[in-house]
Amino acid sequence: MRCGKPLQREPPTRPAGTGELTRADVDAWLDGIVPSALEREGIAGATVSVVHDGQVLTERGFGFADTGAGGTPATVVDPSTTLFRIGSISKLVTATAVMQLVAAGRLDLDAPVADTLDFELPTRFAEPVTLRHLLTHTAGSEDRIAGVILPAGGSPPTLRDEVSLDPPEQIYAPGTTPSYSNHSNALAAYLVERVTAEPYSRYVQHEVLDRAGMAMATLDQPLPARLRAQMSKGYESSRSQEVPFEVVGPAPAVALSASAADMSSFMLAQLDTDGSTTSRLLDAQTLTRMQQPALGADSLGGLAAGPRMALGFFEQDRNGHRILGHGGDLTAFHAQLQLYPDDDTGVFVAVNSVGTRPDSTTALRDQICTASRTATTRTPDRRRGLCRPPRSTDPRPPAPISSRGAARTRSPACSGRSRGSTWSPPATAVSPSRR
Repeated sequence: MRCGKPLQREPPTRPAGTGELTRADVDAWLDGIVPSALEREGIAGATVSVVHDGQVLTERGFGFADTGAGGTPATVVDPSTTLFRIGSISKLVTATAVMQLVAAGRLDLDAPVADTLDFELPTRFAEPVTLRHLLTHTAGSEDRIAGVILPAGGSPPTLRDEVSLDPPEQIYAPGTTPSYSNHSNALAAYLVERVTAEPYSRYVQHEVLDRAGMAMATLDQPLPARLRAQMSKGYESSRSQEVPFEVVGPAPAVALSASAADMSSFMLAQLDTDGSTTSRLLDAQTLTRMQQPALGADSLGGLAAGPRMALGFFEQDRNGHRILGHGGDLTAFHAQLQLYPDDDTGVFVAVNSVGTRPDSTTALRDQICTASRTATTRTPDRRRGLCRPPRSTDPRPPAPISSRGAARTRSPACSGRSRGSTWSPPATAVSPSRR
């Protein structure tokens, strides 16, 4: 409701008893959570990365990128090189590209987008749609599921066609009501294309992905030949056949493929408010602007008393910590990214299977992010048994685990990116980090 004075939220208070976050603690937590969860939920493979204080704490691979169900050799997940589809986390790349151009004075968050478009955007309300609305899902547009997964064997339409042909209906006045919209994010990407006079995917590749050091990441669909062997297969469950690679649209909103190492680089860039990267994506002022709630009570009314959106990010306050995040879901692939700006910490997790239950991937993602939230506040207590998975009664050997060293710092321009070791353990092993 927009009438009356909105409730005022108290600022989050930092929990007492904070402790240093270390790689050993995070790896112990992951070893206690992920292998048993994959087995329990019927998920073939997962990858996790955690960054803290300007460096990579850990990058891990669990289970299989290819189970061998289709007659191909089984392949384990390598956090450095195995690509996962990250779905709507792609929207954060769009928001980053937009904010680069806002910082350069080439785009204006509060100018009518109609001033930059080369087609007429149908609207029902006098209030103009702005980039601020597009990046906060408040342009008022309905969302559509139809057309997200494109026909197999076809080529994706141009970005202009995706946003201009049969656009969704505007059902709310801009800035008043959150309504999730892939179209809005794609429209923001098209504005990037308009002002740079180059294809959006090309701009993002050299100004976001390459600059951040995301060496494997790509929006290309289908994948370029050099990356096809690195793409994890997707599955309904760990015992099912492969779900074919999906061409999805609109591409800026959902199509990115990336490794855990790529997402470490992206998180480090998003947390870089002190200028410690050698190739920054955004200056400190722009990062701060991007990560603050983008609309207030003057626009949202009483809705401003609840969780709000920053520019691209969903905001939460939980356990005394401010969280900025986004999830992503395709048919088989599911991912979650969370940043803790006040703690200089980021967590990314992705899986390549739906699992045996409707909420299998949600349960795993929440479990990992909950453990990470705990880890940012206190040193884990190994007496609670979190350092090892429960004993399995399954006669098969456990899913393999791979690990990547934590030597890389916040500088995304590191040329010496060491590749993680991939290891297939014997039945008695838990993690390569223990060898």
